[in-house]
Parts: sequence; C-alpha cells; structure tokens
Amino acid sequence: MSSMKYKSKMKDVYKSANIPVARYLLVDDFESTKAFANEVGYPVIVKPDNGAGASSTYKLKSDSELEYFLATKDNDVQFIIEEMVPGHVETFDGITDKDKNILVCTSHVMLNSIMDNVNEATDTAFYSQPVEGLDLAEVGTRAVKAFDTRSRFYHFEFFRLDEDREGLGKKGDIVGLEVNMRAPGAYMPDMIKFNQCFYDIQRKYWVAYTGRREGIDYMYNYDDIRAKYGHNIALEAEVPEALSAAMGNYVFIVRCTTKEELFDMIRFILKRVDGTDWM
Repeated sequence: MSSMKYKSKMKDVYKSANIPVARYLLVDDFESTKAFANEVGYPVIVKPDNGAGASSTYKLKSDSELEYFLATKDNDVQFIIEEMVPGHVETFDGITDKDKNILVCTSHVMLNSIMDNVNEATDTAFYSQPVEGLDLAEVGTRAVKAFDTRSRFYHFEFFRLDEDREGLGKKGDIVGLEVNMRAPGAYMPDMIKFNQCFYDIQRKYWVAYTGRREGIDYMYNYDDIRAKYGHNIALEAEVPEALSAAMGNYVFIVRCTTKEELFDMIRFILKRVDGTDWM
C-alpha cells in the first residue's frame, strides 16, 4: 500500500514506468530543506507525504516563508517539498478488471489549482475530455500497469507542462503528479459491476464542473444561468461543507456538444460583476 499512500513512493513507481516527476525531498532540518529549495528555485510546494487532496499544502516563495513553515508545521506529520511544476493538471480516471485491463476511462482538465482553491478561497472549474488519440491515454495506461490497479477505480493526476522545464520536458509534455486508487472525488465518479463492461460508451457531450464561491460578486445570478443554459444543466447543488474548500460552495455541472460552447458557459457562470472573465 505504500506506493498508493506516500507521495514519495508514488514517484518511484511513476519513474519505473518512464514517466518523469518533480524533484523532491522529505522535509527534515532547515538547512537541508533550504538547500533543496534554492537548488530547484522558488516557489516550492510543501505538503504531507501521506495525505489526500490539498490539505496542509502550501506554496512557499522565499527562505523566510520556508523558515516560518518549518517553525509552525505539525511535527507529527512527515512533509515533502517539491519543485513547482509550470503546468496544469490533467487526470486519467477509470475502472479496471482483475487483470488491469481498462474497462472505462476518461480524463479531467483542471482550469485552476485545487491548492489555490483551498488556500485562496477562489471558485473553480474543470472539464472532462475524451482520451482517445491523446498521448495521455498511452502514458496513463503505462501508469495503470505499473501500479496495483487490479479490479478498482483509479484516479491518476498528471501535469501537462505549460512551458519548457529542464529535467522534466518540453511544453506539452506529461509529468507524473499523484495517484489515488479510488474514483475521482466530489461529483465526478460513475459505475462499476462484474469483471467486464456492458456499456457501449459513446461520448456525446463535453461536460464541465463550475463551482461558485460565497463572497465573490458574480455578474449573473442563478436564475440568469438557468434562463440561458437550463437545457445544458445536468446538475446544480449546494456543495457539502466537507468538500467546499476545494470545490466551491455551489456547483453547476453543464454539458454541450462542443468544447467552445462549454468554455462560453464556464465564462458566463463565473463572470465577475465588474465584467472580468474568470478564464
């Protein structure tokens, strides 16, 4: 189970599948941690080595912020420090049979960072994308084979580089982030039964999650959204408090037949009262 629980161990399995990962160090004393941070360059990310979601995850921008973190952190928790990867998260999610054959798979593209959602109390959006023909399908399949994914949901997180990064790759390349042997969280999961898939899955829609945050002034109210996109709304709901730090306080899940229309809906739902776009 260690390769599924500890972020440092996950990296070893990713590397065994020839998937690059960010450089890291298990946090110990200030001098060695400072040396690592200065080697890879600020900002750096610190988070529990054994932890889920974005809980206790921070972006540190200087030696002084690192020193404050080390002075105030929970000493009963083993933290890991990583170089910050200039990219956005794309997931590879699905269900396998007992032989690690993929029965169902999809992908979600995060339009902002869950860490920022939690630490900066912002709103959030992400959308699903078909994986057929993507390099993500090949890389994700390698990850499924490398980890113990027998007869279970899987939820792999990858960075797609937004710029070249020495030691990691070129813009557009894929870098391993984390692993969760479960269905994707919140309102993302679907179905599993028996050891085979009886569904002829044909993707008819592009789907997006748009989570609005209390305390942000939006241009359009819920009735405006329903009036304009009522036929596109698959789900709207208040987000349970246990999930709201990462997922927003109120969600609209919308669907349509083109990516362009999907992005228009995200912009409309999250448009600020001053006219600025979230995206």
